[in-house]
Amino acid sequence: MRPFPLPGKSRLLLALCCLSGFSAGRASAAPETLLFLNPQKETLFVHIDYARDPEIAPIGKPWKDMHVDSFYVTDSGTADETSHLRFTHPFYAELGGHKGAGTDYIYYDHIKGDLPHYTANVGFDFLNGDTAESWMSSEGHHLNDDSRVWAYEDGVHDSTEMNFTVDKLVGGTMLPRGDGFTDFLARRPGWAGAIPVSALARGAGSDPMRLPRGLVLIRNGAALAVPPQATRLLLLDAAGRTAWKAEALMPGSRLAPPLGLRTGAFRCIWLP
Repeated sequence: MRPFPLPGKSRLLLALCCLSGFSAGRASAAPETLLFLNPQKETLFVHIDYARDPEIAPIGKPWKDMHVDSFYVTDSGTADETSHLRFTHPFYAELGGHKGAGTDYIYYDHIKGDLPHYTANVGFDFLNGDTAESWMSSEGHHLNDDSRVWAYEDGVHDSTEMNFTVDKLVGGTMLPRGDGFTDFLARRPGWAGAIPVSALARGAGSDPMRLPRGLVLIRNGAALAVPPQATRLLLLDAAGRTAWKAEALMPGSRLAPPLGLRTGAFRCIWLP
């Protein structure tokens, strides 16, 4: 990569003004759920918090030192011809209650006389015991809208066609990747679907106690009320495994889990 001159005083002022304006225009950060469909046709719920650093151990240096947001223009040519962006943003992510890390990445250069160079990816890493999963999006995607590269790609929305390759390492052995991609489906505010057991609120009662963010406490003889528009149910245990599933449900009816299902807290996922 060729070196480029340091920004002069007038250019630096322009860059700072642009940086301030663009940052203010970005989507506000709050807990969200990203929905995906894997090659086995299973719906996956990835919970993110863009304003929060990951809670797994980083490699090399602290998470706070990995944040980069540098936008500037060089002295020669117009701002459009000579703008540069370096953006790296690690953020909190979890899958099936297992903590991980997300990364939003943009690299953009436009040097006078050359064609613009734009690279962007969204990545995830999830840890579960001796199993590690690494997700990488197709080229040209960044998570949130950024006016500094508006001509190349908007942020991720429900209509975004984005797929991920997924690599899995188990006990130090890399598993074959297999065919197919994990496809992005939708982006929703709040944390929906599978929720960590740490969110469980304790209580009592003979009926299933409805708990925040999709958790239910199953007791002997309890029944679940099927919500409107739901026709399927998944109950996941604390490890994210399917404990029980039911199909062809009638909205508004009451559903009794099988007697063999242990008493305890489960992640309750209603599907249309």
